[in-house]
Amino acid sequence: MNIQDINIKDKKVLIRVDFNVPLDPERNITDDTRMVKAMPTIKYALAEGAAVILCSHLGRPKDLNPKSDDRIKFSLSHLVFHLSELSGTKVHFVADTIGSEVVDASNTLIGGEILLLENTRFYNEEKAGDADFAKSISELADVYINDAFGTAHRAHASTAIIAQFFDKDKRGFVIITRTGIDKIVSKQNIQVAYEPVVMEKDWVVMRATASLQQGKTTRNMMSFGEASDSNLMGGGKKFPVAMAEKRAMSRVVLKIAGFYEQGVFGQDEMVD
Repeated sequence: MNIQDINIKDKKVLIRVDFNVPLDPERNITDDTRMVKAMPTIKYALAEGAAVILCSHLGRPKDLNPKSDDRIKFSLSHLVFHLSELSGTKVHFVADTIGSEVVDASNTLIGGEILLLENTRFYNEEKAGDADFAKSISELADVYINDAFGTAHRAHASTAIIAQFFDKDKRGFVIITRTGIDKIVSKQNIQVAYEPVVMEKDWVVMRATASLQQGKTTRNMMSFGEASDSNLMGGGKKFPVAMAEKRAMSRVVLKIAGFYEQGVFGQDEMVD
């Protein structure tokens, strides 16, 4: 089910985004591509009158002590100002992911505004796929949307486990298809940061592995490959890897159903 198939008007909508963006030593965002690409979804929800709650991870924090350097380095608070600029609306930030402070912030959030939760990976329960942790986050909203394409393969609490706590008509995934994007753009007259491209068919599957030698084709990916019209293969540490013709490329520019992406991969800050 896609976002435009769900009634989100005047609802509290929890969107799992991928705001895992690189920061410089002064905590300035050096590449906001992932934030920009989430804007069509966020702006659509805002235009529907939804109160939008965003959750994401950032980096791979190891020391979760409240006063640790990792808690400062990987805090999503560094993204608030730019998020407000991109979305064109007020962004509230709460320095936690679950708990009474978060619940209070959610309860007072009004339609057309955004509440950004703190880094989900500040809790070990996130990567462990803890159901109680996922349930606590789910209780903040009426509807759940997964827009975190880059982490959709992870069985983490906020990306996979959480969906079970929402009725089927109140959860969805943002599928990157020309048809879906065109419907959103035309309905809300949203200006998006990409140029639509003409594709004969909609389905494109991207596969990412550390290397060809390390990558293992799973039954799920085989099923996607058979169902899709095109397949693209890349990798984090040795990106991009060889395509079907086994020709190595030093740089990649992908146009996928209108999304433009060009960048350097493998930076520690952007590892999912």
